[in-house]
Amino acid sequence: MFSVLLTCSCCVFLMMEDIHKEKLKIILLWIRGRRKNYPMHKKARLEFSGAHAEKDEDYWDSILWSDESPNYLCHA
Repeated sequence: MFSVLLTCSCCVFLMMEDIHKEKLKIILLWIRGRRKNYPMHKKARLEFSGAHAEKDEDYWDSILWSDESPNYLCHA
């Protein structure tokens, strides 16, 4: 059921410390909102910008962006 780890206690502690560092790093990146910039995302952004480059300002004003609150827009 469980595998036995045959190492000294200091090695186990170091492995646990590395695991905690990785978890903390993931949590901090999530909190800060950092995302990896993958090539597929870059391609999608370029396609979107090319398809919407000729839109006028009224079109962009009608879009609710993800960082804007609907309440802010309604009460402005």
